[in-house]
Amino acid sequence: MRIFSGLSCEKASTQYTLGAATTSDSNDGGSSTTKRARDEHFTLFRIYVDGAVHEPAGTEEPTPAGIEEPTLATVKDYRQNRSTACSSPIADAVANQTYQIDPIIVVEQRTEDATGAYMHNVSLWYIPFLLNPKRMNVQPDIKREDSPGGAAVGGLISADFIPNCIRPGSFLSWAEFEPFSVILQRANQWLTQNGTLEIRTCETVEFNTHNSGEIVNVINSSYVVSGEGASRYVRGLRLWMQPRMDGGSVVQQIGYFNILPSVQVGFFNTEVSHRLDSLIHQTNEMFATNPIQGRIITIETVSLKVSSNGTDPDCTSWTERGAGSTTFAYMLRIFYIQGPPAMELIGVADFVPGVLGEGGLFSRPVLEPFPQVLGKAHQWLLQQSPAFRLVNVQTLLHKQRWTTGQIDTLRMVYTERDLHSYYVRYLRLAYVIPNQAYGTAYASGSHSGPVRLNFKLFVPGMLEPPACCTTGTFEDQLQVRERVSVWMRATGAKVIAVETIPMRIFSGAELREGFNTMHTWNATTTHSTGQSTRQAKAAELYLTLYRVYIDGTYPEPFGGPTLPSVEDYMRERATACTIL
Repeated sequence: MRIFSGLSCEKASTQYTLGAATTSDSNDGGSSTTKRARDEHFTLFRIYVDGAVHEPAGTEEPTPAGIEEPTLATVKDYRQNRSTACSSPIADAVANQTYQIDPIIVVEQRTEDATGAYMHNVSLWYIPFLLNPKRMNVQPDIKREDSPGGAAVGGLISADFIPNCIRPGSFLSWAEFEPFSVILQRANQWLTQNGTLEIRTCETVEFNTHNSGEIVNVINSSYVVSGEGASRYVRGLRLWMQPRMDGGSVVQQIGYFNILPSVQVGFFNTEVSHRLDSLIHQTNEMFATNPIQGRIITIETVSLKVSSNGTDPDCTSWTERGAGSTTFAYMLRIFYIQGPPAMELIGVADFVPGVLGEGGLFSRPVLEPFPQVLGKAHQWLLQQSPAFRLVNVQTLLHKQRWTTGQIDTLRMVYTERDLHSYYVRYLRLAYVIPNQAYGTAYASGSHSGPVRLNFKLFVPGMLEPPACCTTGTFEDQLQVRERVSVWMRATGAKVIAVETIPMRIFSGAELREGFNTMHTWNATTTHSTGQSTRQAKAAELYLTLYRVYIDGTYPEPFGGPTLPSVEDYMRERATACTIL
């Protein structure tokens, strides 16, 4: 835990106790005895600050600025709920609990008063979060924006808005979720109460879900994707924000606009109305007469599952089957801050990795790693005009057969087959420029010079390596996002975009080349019977990473001990020699 200048901390003298009296009947039925059940003790923390700490009006506990109270259950909430419930003693339920390692989150806001002195305003949470209240028959509400989304505090704040399940699945049907338009409305409602935060970028994020509607990896960093079975996904909205530099409060409201071609799925082929370049050209023509009512902050590329019944860009859930083929289409989703039209034109620039070595029958291709591809984009950005405004950086997967032929990043549709899949990653920059037809009055904004594109990758630390019957354990997403925030606060880096990246671990190119690899492929397994042998897609383990794109180069701040690296572990395992 970090202690800021002028602050001190000590353990509270009072311990929080979970305990209950249990009554047991005697064997002869004549009497009963009462004894105290197992107690659970929690150490709290008390922080001493220089100056007053003002709690937000109408709240019982102080909450970090700009963040709603998380709905991860606290011990105090649990005691209050259990004290009014008719149920078995709590002691039987707490035996297998796990608790968050760091029981306190501290947020520092420094504001300058009239004399030029800096004042410290410290907000704090001091009740340990219950990370696994389900074992206590308390259902955690972690599917809403007021829970894990606001957990990363400080330099870079994130908030997740996840669609609610409106109809659980059954044996004969899939679960149904709210459309994207509904979760955007909830995001705007949340923003009305958090005017001290300024949106830096928006991101459409994907989560795995069970057919019951329960989302798997809201907090967990690792998850398994089925091979031959069905994998179900749900799509939500993630806002990345920072506290306003002036300390003021301005309510931002976001809107979005989907751009996608028309797609017709036939029995033998799929027809698509536009390629990417013509789609952007048509969109800019439309914006000239019907401009977006606001200023664009993000343009991202999103893939959609296509069916013969049509494609709904606001659909937030879908199912993929490993043993079959599925067609996907790309669309552009534009997020903007509502306001006067900025009269901007949109564009994208793609950068593909160079081939360092062709693959053969028994060897994989060798491609330039991610830093070299980003270097190409960096050089290109230095040549752009001052009116150029970069609004997103994103890596995409291009499905193809090894590296033969040119990588066609303008195509808008692709099909997943039932066995082997090979993908090349490429980098897409999305930008806006002023529409010169409206003169210089609508310039995109002030700029300090060309963008010096750089990045910082945040990988969950490996808490326990894989073992015989386990896939290993890793830092959860809340812990990683807190590291992102700490790094941003320490460096003062200017953020351009943030990308949430699911990557394979222990399979694909990632196994040998690490997370800077620019290609990957699926794993396969062999099923043998007494009469035949066949190959099929294998289940694979994925890890959620965060890549922060920044403007400029920043020295690494001094840090404490680091957790073991899963990249190092994979590299050692891939190059290990086993002697029989």
